[in-house]
Amino acid sequence: MIVVRPELSKAGHQYFTFLTREGCEYVAQYLTKRIKSGERLDASSPLVAPGTTKPRKNLFVRCSLVGALIRKRLRACGIKARPYDLRSSFDTSMMLAESRGLIIRDYRVFFMGHKGDIEHRYTVNRLTLPAEVVEDMRAGFERAQKYLMSGNYSLGGDDITTKLKRQMLLTVGYKQEELDGIDLVNASDEEIHEMVRKRLFAVMMNNGQRQRVVAPDEVEKAIASGWEWIGNLPNEKAVMRLPSP
Repeated sequence: MIVVRPELSKAGHQYFTFLTREGCEYVAQYLTKRIKSGERLDASSPLVAPGTTKPRKNLFVRCSLVGALIRKRLRACGIKARPYDLRSSFDTSMMLAESRGLIIRDYRVFFMGHKGDIEHRYTVNRLTLPAEVVEDMRAGFERAQKYLMSGNYSLGGDDITTKLKRQMLLTVGYKQEELDGIDLVNASDEEIHEMVRKRLFAVMMNNGQRQRVVAPDEVEKAIASGWEWIGNLPNEKAVMRLPSP
């Protein structure tokens, strides 16, 4: 869910929309990359941060920079549209989904930030809606999302949950051959989180270095934490390394 605050809304009132599965995958990759770089994230951290390692007063990206980045990508693809045209594109795609019976008009109008019956209920109830309504809106957006994603993204193949698990583990350094031996379909969220935690913990404990030397009796523990054995030194200590991303 993405909440658009009143000060960011063209109509001057708060509303919310959702992010597609493709977008969620990009966000997961981006946040994992920031964590691997040593950044400590919590609930107050900006979802999108300025791309600099220098100390900065403003932790959030300015609207003008967001527009410039979008415009740069559009021009690189030979598209002469304005960043704001993405809003019109979203509306057109959702209208197409509505014509296919995938989402109702009230939801589409609300996701655009326009006034309507849902918006009225949302504001009268002090920016809340019944949980069943929110989940129905989420389901409608999920059905319509295929009209919003890039042409090279497919909902087929792996179940989306399995695909997200695989991508997250690959991002933190697991190799494809390692994941081939793991039942990601039936792996619980807790098991995946523990695998990610172990791999990231190994990186932080080694100050970001991809190799380390351990005593012979520590090899088994290091392997369980995601390290690979390379060989032994003359003093019988073992050289371990992290798998390449």
